[in-house]
Order: sequence, then C-alpha cells, then structure tokens
Amino acid sequence: MNFYNLYNLIENQNFFKNFSFIDKIITQTHAKEIYNLLLGMFPEVKQSIDYQYRDESGKPFAEWRRMIFEIENHVLTGPEIIDSKLINIDHETNKDRKEKFDQYVKDKQEGKYAQYFRKDMSDPRTVDLAKMPPITVIEENGVYDIVDGAHRAFLAKRLNKPLNAYIWKQRNNNHPNVAKIKALFNSQP
Repeated sequence: MNFYNLYNLIENQNFFKNFSFIDKIITQTHAKEIYNLLLGMFPEVKQSIDYQYRDESGKPFAEWRRMIFEIENHVLTGPEIIDSKLINIDHETNKDRKEKFDQYVKDKQEGKYAQYFRKDMSDPRTVDLAKMPPITVIEENGVYDIVDGAHRAFLAKRLNKPLNAYIWKQRNNNHPNVAKIKALFNSQP
C-alpha cells in the first residue's frame, strides 16, 4: 500500500463514513457546478480537469473525488516534467501493468489483436512518452503517487525516462471557489 492510500485510510475517516453522500454531491447533485468551480480555480490545467474529471461512466475518477473533498488542502499544477525514478507505483499496480505489457508483446508476436493503452493503439514498446498526455500525480515529500497514468508511468520507469505530469500538491488553497465547493458538502440533499 502506498503512502497516499495509507493517508486515505488513516487521516480522514470522515471521507469514508460519508462516502455515499460525498459521491452523490460530486457525481450527481453538483457535478457540473464543481467542474466549473475547478476550472475557475485551476484554468491553466483545463486539459487535466476535462480528461480526469469524467471517467467512462461520466463520474470523476475516485482519486479526484478525494482531492475535491479536501480541496482546501490541495492545488493542481503543471504540467511539468518529473523524473520517473520519483514516481511511486505500488506493487500490485506495477505487477498488473507488467502483465498487461507482457501480454501485449505476446499477442503482437502471435499476430493477435493487442492494445496496451485504454484509448490509444500506440505500441508501448516504441511509444514516444513525451508526446503522450501528462499523467496526474499527488506529490508528497518529493515522491509522486499515481492518480492517473499508471500505464505511462510503468513504461517511463521501465525505460528510465521522464514524464509530463499534472501535480496535486498539498498546500493551503485559499481560492474563493474552495468555500463554494465546501458549502456543497455542508448542504443537505
């Protein structure tokens, strides 16, 4: 378990006790409003918000729900280049990405259909990581835990290459939209 997951379990039990309420506020009741508030807060990272805020089912990625709930303690910056050596990929995720990579290579060698990335047909063995969309990480004491982009991070670590990344940084966020988002959590549905 990486530090970010451990932090989730220990530091803020309120998040877990009220997850269904929080999930409803972020994904159903006020999804568009929160999206617009995030864009107002972090206009320079619109690409990340557009991509990450809505998963295949139209909901924010689970990791983003956590950041949104604790928005007063986080800012989103980037993209900037980070050293892949500083990216933390937990053992289970790393194992899964290695299996997917190995399966891709095997399928290609056997002439079968193969796809490594979710929405991209690029060959992971030859992909130019500098041309891929930035990953998203949370920075903690100079180490980066993956929020989104584990496939790309796995490849970067494997090739010892840097990556572009949007970075959630833990710091006080006093933007006026923080109070507006927090007020949504204090409202009763």
